[in-house]
Amino acid sequence: GNPEDLSLEEAILGDLQVIDVSEPSLREVCYFRTGTRLAQTFAAGALKNLVFDDPMHQETVLNEGGVSALVDLLSGKVPFGELFSKMDQDSSGGIEDAELRAGLARLGWYEHLDEIWYELDKDKSGDITFAEFVDRLNAEKQAQQEGRYLSLVVSQLVTFLSNLFDNSLVYEQAAGALWSLCVKNADAVDEVIEAGAVPAL
Repeated sequence: GNPEDLSLEEAILGDLQVIDVSEPSLREVCYFRTGTRLAQTFAAGALKNLVFDDPMHQETVLNEGGVSALVDLLSGKVPFGELFSKMDQDSSGGIEDAELRAGLARLGWYEHLDEIWYELDKDKSGDITFAEFVDRLNAEKQAQQEGRYLSLVVSQLVTFLSNLFDNSLVYEQAAGALWSLCVKNADAVDEVIEAGAVPAL
């Protein structure tokens, strides 16, 4: 898809997407960077500034799904797409076994690497694709939120990764934007309450 066709909510919450892979001889991948922590921090900060004491912009953000996107930023997320792009050292669009091992070692994880490889390389192609990596780790994160796990080892890895990433800047900007929206807007207050974000604010 074209980045210009994204809604406000999709632009803030969308994960890193592979949008083009060049000829195999060049082995390069173009990444469309939405959903990165830096992009989310800037987006939430921009919304915070945009809606501050400005009813017209507040209405636009509400109509475009901005409240649910900002509320979602208050929940802890690991930027799995960013991790993939960093581990994909040769920019091939896939992670080989050596790249996974080296990438996890750089983060300080050295355990159960064979089992993690087995869990992530779902199609057994010898390469972990972007979708395999992000979908599998997100599925494990979702299972954790439901009080269960799909694989104990992958669950332990997801917990380890979750503890590595400081999302305080994203939280601060998102909470500030929500506060600005809620000060004079009952609809925003209702959305924030319905989303269960009041304790996080």
